[in-house]
Amino acid sequence: MRKTFIHHDGALGDLLISLPAIALLREKSGFVHLAGGIDAVELLFEAGMIDEASSAGSARYVSIYGDEVMPALRDFLSGFDSAVVFTTRADSPLVRNIASIVAETRAILTIPPQGEVQHVAGFRLRQLPDYADVVAPPRLSLPSERLEQARKYLCSNGHDFSRPLISVHPGSGGARKCWPMGSYCSLLEILRRRCDPFILLFSGPAEDEAITDVLQTYAGNHPRRSAHVRNIGLPCVAALISMSDMYIGNDSGISHLAASSGTRSLAFFGPTDPLLWIPLGEHVRVVKSGMECAPCGDDKSRECRERKCLSSVSPECLYAEARQFFSDVLFRE
Repeated sequence: MRKTFIHHDGALGDLLISLPAIALLREKSGFVHLAGGIDAVELLFEAGMIDEASSAGSARYVSIYGDEVMPALRDFLSGFDSAVVFTTRADSPLVRNIASIVAETRAILTIPPQGEVQHVAGFRLRQLPDYADVVAPPRLSLPSERLEQARKYLCSNGHDFSRPLISVHPGSGGARKCWPMGSYCSLLEILRRRCDPFILLFSGPAEDEAITDVLQTYAGNHPRRSAHVRNIGLPCVAALISMSDMYIGNDSGISHLAASSGTRSLAFFGPTDPLLWIPLGEHVRVVKSGMECAPCGDDKSRECRERKCLSSVSPECLYAEARQFFSDVLFRE
């Protein structure tokens, strides 16, 4: 059995977009060790998608970015037959250092060249030999013990599984990608009146404190009909979302997680381009404004103050999308 070392220090959504490539690497080698963000790699390990996991930010890897690799790390890497580094720079010290130890080292560029419009997952996959020209999104499948833990959590918060379960994550790693919080609040009221769901509201360390306060207040005002899920591990988040009838969120890592879990998902896109970044999944619908200025990319979105691509979409519009595409599991006449 060949052993492959993968270094991927991207955030959650970025890592999940690389899953087709990671799955192919594991298929070809038989054994994959993934070094990346610790929560994300532990999730993939628990889902059985990799064989070993480690934190790319741990002390073990500090010397890999410098001029001299420490002996302990050199010994560890020398145990692999091949290495793959997901990176924006093929000539980085990281790539050079790993290649000096593992002869069969490949750099996978993570971002397509400027002006080239193709989904990022396909761009990464096509840099591997023997790739299939179809981006088949692997589905996260968690162990039964984790799903049972999620079921008990839902029951303890008042969900009796007689009504639809909707997961909502109004945040993102970047505020410029977020649909306004006021719009989310209006949408929650529309959903509450028209389909009487149990609503899971997710927030994490990246969220603005004001967003967290709004979600906590909403959950407090609707006990036994909603719960605020805050700062829990990714495997727990994945389990809860995988049990949901629908997920609603922005262009965020949690939206990619929902799609990878097979959950029916509405993903709101403003300044970012869904042609490049749409979450990989069988049941994903993109909601966007149709503004001529969108998508505009990172640089322009940082300068934009109006953000009409976000504010111009009404809660009723998003509800209509949900009703049109997911009415079979959510809405009663």
